[in-house]
Amino acid sequence: MKQKLIIFSVVIGIGSCSSPESPNRAEADQNLIALESTEIDLKILGEWALCKANLVSYNVCPIVNFNTNGLGDAIDASGDKKKFEWIFTKKSRILIKAEEICVLKSGTYDIAFQNKENYVQLQMKSINENLVYILGKSNQ
Repeated sequence: MKQKLIIFSVVIGIGSCSSPESPNRAEADQNLIALESTEIDLKILGEWALCKANLVSYNVCPIVNFNTNGLGDAIDASGDKKKFEWIFTKKSRILIKAEEICVLKSGTYDIAFQNKENYVQLQMKSINENLVYILGKSNQ
């Protein structure tokens, strides 16, 4: 009886691994997405200079900090600090929930990173409005 139970368990185990609909496959896909998101999470963390909003350059760039806990703060040219929350909704899409008056506007943004010679550029393009932010940080 014990041998039959073990063989049955092995057959069930092999069958569930090969099935494309199995929960294990879905879990593996989720883990892959989580891994890719983690790489993006690490890229976005830290202090960024908000260089442009809708192709208008700032004389003094506001500072935007993305913290590991899904919180952040934005500091404008006068030194006024506002809090915001952020979360990835997809691999390259981020949701920002900001205080009413903040250098970042609440909304959902498609994001793209570009490595430049001396810095990393982050473009945040609103999916609902005609709004694009260009941020930069040292690549060191």
